[in-house]
Amino acid sequence: MHAHARTVLLDSSESEMEFIVTRGTDAQQKETECLVWRDGLWDAGAIYQWTESDPTKGHVVDKRGDHCLTVISIEQILKNPTFLDAMAEALVSHAESTTLISLESVDVVVGRANRSITTAHALAQCISPARNLNPCLRAYVERREVDRSLGEHELLFMETTIPRGSQVLLCETVLTPSTVKDIVRMCDTVEAVGGVLLPYVFALANQTEETFIRGLEVVTLVKLPMKCFSETACPACKAGSKAWTLSNQVDWTRLTKV
Repeated sequence: MHAHARTVLLDSSESEMEFIVTRGTDAQQKETECLVWRDGLWDAGAIYQWTESDPTKGHVVDKRGDHCLTVISIEQILKNPTFLDAMAEALVSHAESTTLISLESVDVVVGRANRSITTAHALAQCISPARNLNPCLRAYVERREVDRSLGEHELLFMETTIPRGSQVLLCETVLTPSTVKDIVRMCDTVEAVGGVLLPYVFALANQTEETFIRGLEVVTLVKLPMKCFSETACPACKAGSKAWTLSNQVDWTRLTKV
């Protein structure tokens, strides 16, 4: 029996999608909810996967140069506000029923500029009602290059900030192997300005094998590893698949139409 449930109808160019946002304690129910959201990402056109059954389809090369067979598009999630808000609410409910987090303790949700600030905002809106009219804030860190020749950078609060002593929840839209280091840098940045890290990282989807990052538990709705290989070991390359480097939404559209 669901302690709380509501139905969210989302319009999509592909189809009408229905999701059940639940609060409950049954483990099977929680697993079912995560499968529902994984299927929802498929229906939203946010997941792309290379398979041996269609070997000539393209596959993706990530920022590290690894060849990846399964990828989730952040842009496909963020472009639909209704979809994003429903996922954020479901993630907050999932965290309440599977972790010891107290929503009243979350003062600020922090994400990376461009990629996760919208998700941080959606999560803060979902958390705010539990804080007795004291809204949960959101802030973001921006990347500043330290040594371009070495590809080094740091994360800073450049246009937003957090009050010293605030309890901070970190978030990511889609956690990937290349963003794990940014989560570690976010930890350092928050602590440098006097923030207190809550022991969780919220991610709408997790494409890594990580369950903890610097001692923070990863809480997610969808776990779907990227299946990454070096170029020489990549089964897609061996099958004649074209490797794509995705830099924008146009690339994603072209990849998924091939």
